[in-house]
Amino acid sequence: MRETYRGRAWGAISFLNAIPTGVGSAAAVRLPLTVELSREGGGEALSARADSSPLVRSTLEEAERAGAKVRQPLSFRVRSQIPEGQGLKSSSALTVALLRALFAASSLPPPEGLALARMSSRAAQSSGESLTGAFDDALASALGEAVVADNRRLELLARPPLEPRWAVWIRTAQAPHAPPEELRRRWAQGADPRARQAEQLAREGRLLEAMTLNGAVVEETLGYDYSRLRNWLQQRGALACGVSGNGPALAAVFDSSRLPGDALDPPSPGRTLCVPFAVDGDGGAA
Repeated sequence: MRETYRGRAWGAISFLNAIPTGVGSAAAVRLPLTVELSREGGGEALSARADSSPLVRSTLEEAERAGAKVRQPLSFRVRSQIPEGQGLKSSSALTVALLRALFAASSLPPPEGLALARMSSRAAQSSGESLTGAFDDALASALGEAVVADNRRLELLARPPLEPRWAVWIRTAQAPHAPPEELRRRWAQGADPRARQAEQLAREGRLLEAMTLNGAVVEETLGYDYSRLRNWLQQRGALACGVSGNGPALAAVFDSSRLPGDALDPPSPGRTLCVPFAVDGDGGAA
């Protein structure tokens, strides 16, 4: 009899990058990622994946420390709609979904979203996958909501509401973002005072204003030039826009009833997605 265990999580976009101040804000979008573990072949071995991926290995170690005892061998499959290496939280979604699947395979109920996000953050930081641990990203991915979080203290600060009419426009780039060591070097060149302003806006629940100001900081710090694309979006009614995470994806928020017909054909190379926020609170259940 085939034994299959699944975990799911969401991709997300950033309103506030946590690197400058330690506080970040992200919101889940309907780009799901599912991890499937099986005891009947047909996929890559989980042990082999852990040997080749520091992030998977660190996630397994976090699950074991929390009491999950997974009997090997297990095959490992990932089904994802999240573009990788674009700042859309594919790594956080992978760890959250994998943790859920590992607890299911151990016949244990998965930890609630806050605990899962803390485990994901520790795994991301210990593996070198993230500069901060991306606690805010993991929390949004696990809860299926918008969050403001302190990444240094691993604390949830707020769960600001999102307007049901909002839609998310995303433009990915042809190449992924720079590796963590290069991102670290660029961020270390100096603190932009606007980052504190963006943090305060996010803390006040003014997410759209935070998104646009944060986007300007990230764009200048990491060397992106989206001025033409931002102007194009603003002319078409974007409520806010900015680089998601460390990019290179650019995200914008629109009123879904006013999304223009040519929004899928912007003046830049890449792939365009239009998706709703994941605001139904199902927490990524498989």
